Order: sequence, then structure tokens, then C-alpha cells
Amino acid sequence: REVHIMAAIVAPNIVTDGLMACWDAANRVSYPGTGDVWTDIGSGNSVTLENGGDGSLALDSDNMGIFEFDGTDDYCSGGPVPPSGDSTYGAWCYFSDDNWEPIFNSSDSTLYLWFGRRGGGEWLGELFLHYHNTNNNTSHYTVTSNTLSLNTWYYITATWNGSAITLYINGASQSATTTGTPTNITNASGIWFGRVFSDYLNGRMSVLQIYNKAL
Repeated sequence: REVHIMAAIVAPNIVTDGLMACWDAANRVSYPGTGDVWTDIGSGNSVTLENGGDGSLALDSDNMGIFEFDGTDDYCSGGPVPPSGDSTYGAWCYFSDDNWEPIFNSSDSTLYLWFGRRGGGEWLGELFLHYHNTNNNTSHYTVTSNTLSLNTWYYITATWNGSAITLYINGASQSATTTGTPTNITNASGIWFGRVFSDYLNGRMSVLQIYNKAL
């Protein structure tokens, strides 16, 4: 029943099979246009729009349904606990500078993932997914055949099927390299959008999804 309800109110081009959560800034069920609560369509998992206690993130005045992140302290926190096993993360993103630009981060977990656009040096502009655990073993999964330009909209997707990670840009699978051994997330308490550690997204996001399967 929940899937049918969600299918009726999410955008028609969004896959609903396995969809755990969908935040759509242009959908008034998801975001009414004011306030600091952004609600997942269908399941009701909300995230809080954070920016250092100064109120909600600015809703872009020229492009309704787009949240602007300032690169200083804007991010979203809360939401559902991300899947521990097979999963997919998707987001419409727009990057505004060459610093590290996080999209998703599984918060407060002993084994977490985060991914986004890499900043600085030889890695600049690559789509990057990072696994890290309490033993400080890491797995980096990095796009090598394509990079993400500034001031351009992309649909970014990362999938995990229990043995391998695949990254997509605008629906196209990317040639990538991996270091270490990816594994399942453990003990996550929620999720962040637009932040990892002290790095914050300078750019925009609109629609974000989490699936409990590898699409």
C-alpha cells in the first residue's frame, strides 16, 4: 500500500521499487515552501535544514524547488537510518566551487559511507565514494573516466549490491577504481545531506532518494 501511495505522489520519472525515502523540494507534500523541515514523501521521514542556528536553508528564489547550500554551515540532518546492505542513493546536484562537495553521508556510524565531488589536486572534480570503519581501513571508489563540471546539473547515483559499488552520472555507469574492500554500513543513526566532517556543499540539491536495493 505504501508503495502505491508513494508512486502516486512522487515525480513520474522516479523509480518506486525499493524506494525507502524521497525528498522533493518542489513537491509541497515534501516541502511547503517555508520552515526548516523537509519531509520524505510517503514514509514521513523528515530531515532538518541546518545552517548554524540561523533558520532554514534559502529556497532558491529563481528556481523554486531547489535548495541552496552555502558551503559554510548549511546541511540537512536526520531522516531514516540508511540501509545496512543493498542500497542505492540518488540526487540531483549542482556544484559551485572546487572544494570537497559532499552529497550523502551516513551519520554517526561505526562503518559509514559518504560520496560527492572531490576537491583539490589530481582528484579534482571526480565523483568519489568513501567507506571508512573503526579499524581505519578505507575503501575509495573514484570515477576515472569522467569528472563533474562546476555550475552544471547532474543526476548522481551510487549503488551497493553487497559485493560491489557502481557509480552513475546522468544514468551512465562510470569506469572507476576501488581501493580496499567495501562492506555494509553498521550502526548509522541517520543521514546528512551536504555535509561530511567540516566539509559542506557549496551548490544546490533538489530531489534525493534512498533505496533498499541496488537498482
